[in-house]
Amino acid sequence: MLISLPAGAIADTYDRRLVALVAVSIALFGATALIALEWLSLTTPNLLLALCLSDRQRRRTDGPCLATLCQRAGSD
Repeated sequence: MLISLPAGAIADTYDRRLVALVAVSIALFGATALIALEWLSLTTPNLLLALCLSDRQRRRTDGPCLATLCQRAGSD
């Protein structure tokens, strides 16, 4: 909830494609870090929670961007 409100403002202020690209890049970094840390057996519960929250951040940030982009694509 705390990320959803600023995400809408960010999506309205900046280029929606760029915001979506940055959000996906953050989630990709989190997933890659999780894979690498698990492979090295360095994963802790707190680290796992933090990296899962990076994916949640992407979903919250992508919501307003993708809703607008998909709506525009359907109206063409």
